[in-house]
Amino acid sequence: DPGSTPGQSDRERALGTLRAEGLLPHGTVGQITLDTGLAVVEALRERLAPHRIDPRPPLELDLDLGTRRVTGWLDGLTGTGLLDHRVGKTRPTDRLRLWIRHLALNLSRPAGIPCRSILITETDTLTLEPVADAHDLLLDLIALFEQGQREPLPFFPATSLELAQGKGDQARKIWYGDRQRAGECDEPANRTCFRGRDPLAGAEIALTEGLAGRVYGPLLRALDGQDEGEGR
Repeated sequence: DPGSTPGQSDRERALGTLRAEGLLPHGTVGQITLDTGLAVVEALRERLAPHRIDPRPPLELDLDLGTRRVTGWLDGLTGTGLLDHRVGKTRPTDRLRLWIRHLALNLSRPAGIPCRSILITETDTLTLEPVADAHDLLLDLIALFEQGQREPLPFFPATSLELAQGKGDQARKIWYGDRQRAGECDEPANRTCFRGRDPLAGAEIALTEGLAGRVYGPLLRALDGQDEGEGR
């Protein structure tokens, strides 16, 4: 690095660069912030290491689903399956992304790679085992996506995950929010699409629960029960 000083450690160079870019405060607070972040990254790296010993190149996808065709690339492949990771807590959208990629892996079945997918975050290790009906499951998600382009569907990543797990009280807390944090209902897109409607009340909730089970149910069943941290 031409901008670094001889004898500087990687940590010192990172500290100087991040401060110069305005991403860290000066003084002790900045040093503590960097050290905390480095500790998190190092812990995640150690957990990833056993799964990254046999990396494979990205796989080009061309999946014929009969009425639909899926093309693209599937990366994160190793000799033990598909590996995703994230620095941070596990978000509902992380689960959904892993699930869609997992279905693509099960449909493509590349030689020498098990149909098993793992997501490692700061809080969890989620493992998806092989699924026999990947074709129908992926086609159903595509159908929901296409329907969602025509009309708003009451599916909300965080709220719906709780509903799919039978946690109605927690789902309502996430949807309505409280004094400490805004609810999922306060997101601009949800306010616009569901103005004058309450997806968690009256006759509306049956559709919301049904969609939650339709999207998340197969995913939850595919988990092998070895989740860490927050679990499912």
